[in-house]
Amino acid sequence: MFSLKRIVPLFVLALISACGGVQPDAGTTTATGGGTSTGTGTGTDTEFLFKVDVATQYESNDKGLDNKGTCKVGPDVTPRSDSGGTVVNCPAISIPEQQLFFSNVHFTVTAAPDKCKIIFFRPYFYRISTSATYTPPTATGPLDCSKNDQTEPATCYGGAGTLLIPSFPRNGGQYFLPGDGTTLTNTWIAKSANSQRQTGGAYSYLDNRWTINDLADRVAFKSYNGQDIYVANSMVDWRIVCTDTTDHLYEMNLFLTADKGPPAAGGTPFVSFPTWHINDLPMLRY
Repeated sequence: MFSLKRIVPLFVLALISACGGVQPDAGTTTATGGGTSTGTGTGTDTEFLFKVDVATQYESNDKGLDNKGTCKVGPDVTPRSDSGGTVVNCPAISIPEQQLFFSNVHFTVTAAPDKCKIIFFRPYFYRISTSATYTPPTATGPLDCSKNDQTEPATCYGGAGTLLIPSFPRNGGQYFLPGDGTTLTNTWIAKSANSQRQTGGAYSYLDNRWTINDLADRVAFKSYNGQDIYVANSMVDWRIVCTDTTDHLYEMNLFLTADKGPPAAGGTPFVSFPTWHINDLPMLRY
């Protein structure tokens, strides 16, 4: 079943009375939850509950949006329930690795008229460490990441969701109310990995793990050269959830992956920016 940390409203004035009813759930959220199956979300562009368009824009803003893909939940999808139902796991949207590293990623969620009563947006994040003496790349000293009670520093986590959501990790998502009789669109923008590294953000490594959530083995702890990278079972995908007018729940998981390009003659593709698939390369820093 759909699970979040505390969810904060996108439109505060419209939803301030709803905030107190949303309770936090302590600890690490698993990637997909129980009873998950795969759906396709078929239907025409005029037949959907909600859809997500993914586009990139270079951080220099000298080029327009570059559309990378769309995923939608159609009217044929079985809503979620305690006994199962369908989570639409979208085919991975591939973005060239250098373009991804230097680009902001736009997630535009569109709710069809009178279909979704509430839209929840939960961005991708994962836990880097549970150590009481973890020292992230930009820290001057160790941090206590062992609390597991949502009071630990955001730098105990990785992924763009750590900066997309206010007061992370106490909050883990946002929601908004689509307007009656209108098609409502909202866009969330994940800043580029490069810009966060340049400004001394928590994620200062030279890689694309900032936005890529295509890790296959999520049940194993990962480290590199003695440095914690990933806590087992902690990855939370890009997820969008709709509750319809009858309080049925529809869920979508969105996956991004990096395109390394064609291999050189007689060789393998050169990887400039390591992803979850490249664990044998050092996480370089400028």
